[in-house]
Amino acid sequence: MCSTTYGDLVCRGCRRFSHEVRDWNRYEAHEKRAVLTRLEGLQVQFLSSVLSVPEPDRLWQACQALRVRGAREEQDPRCWAAELIRMGGDALGRLEDYGIQRMPAYDGMALAELSEWLVKSLYSLAEAEYDRLHGVKLKF
Repeated sequence: MCSTTYGDLVCRGCRRFSHEVRDWNRYEAHEKRAVLTRLEGLQVQFLSSVLSVPEPDRLWQACQALRVRGAREEQDPRCWAAELIRMGGDALGRLEDYGIQRMPAYDGMALAELSEWLVKSLYSLAEAEYDRLHGVKLKF
């Protein structure tokens, strides 16, 4: 269930703005692509300091096998990695088995902790982007 249903201005799952979620089925293909491109840009900018994907083919195969929702072939592989980590957490075992490497600053973080931190951080970025684009401070 989308968190915008409960009043969030930014979805906690996909990080689209509430009006984008509401109007999604009416959007033209180029409008959907613009939203997805904005979201991917935010993710890649942030994830570049957290993860690298030296084996993107290996990661893509894992995403396909595990049916990782939100991983689209045209995305940057770091977005696939974030979705896999979000969905799998500690159950993944070693990230290297999926073709993912953490940047040294994140080596000691347990996967469950990394997963939770990524979700919170990416959501915070989306909230900040909403505020930047709409000039409205989000209230809690």
